[in-house]
Amino acid sequence: MKQLLLLTFFSLLLVASCKCNNDADKMDETTDTTAATDVTTDGAATTDGTTTGTTYSLSEEDFRRMYNVDGYSNDEVRRFRQMHDEMDWGTVPGFYPEGSTRPLDESDTKYLTKWGHKVMLNEIYARHGMTFTDDDLKSHFGRFEWYNPSSANVQSKLTELEKQNIEFLNNHQPTTM
Repeated sequence: MKQLLLLTFFSLLLVASCKCNNDADKMDETTDTTAATDVTTDGAATTDGTTTGTTYSLSEEDFRRMYNVDGYSNDEVRRFRQMHDEMDWGTVPGFYPEGSTRPLDESDTKYLTKWGHKVMLNEIYARHGMTFTDDDLKSHFGRFEWYNPSSANVQSKLTELEKQNIEFLNNHQPTTM
């Protein structure tokens, strides 16, 4: 846990000291953070094994719905969004690819709202084509090219890592928003 905290601290320090951020520090803290942010993933995997280039648009509304940013300055929110948007998405589609690529821990869920947690959890299922009855989830995932709803039960398609992460997420419910 200490190693993870140190790694996170040094990663944030590295991002903060990056030349691209130094220029941004000169900007007024009232910088508009409401613009939509596009994240392009070339070669994103789909549930049928084909690949596609996908653009994820994270609007200010979506961002604030997924992350608890109350109490943070506009500059801190802007930096967090920039860090989120510059993540190496690799070939796993979605806003939370880590749910299918590595074991999750408390640092992955610390700032999530209840909606962000719900998206992270259900994105694991959505990558395998799960059909949703929840209108919010249907609407959310229906916006993405990579989402191909095909089955109400995708349990047999989940990897062991995904099953462990689902269990982790079910046991670590957020308490905010």
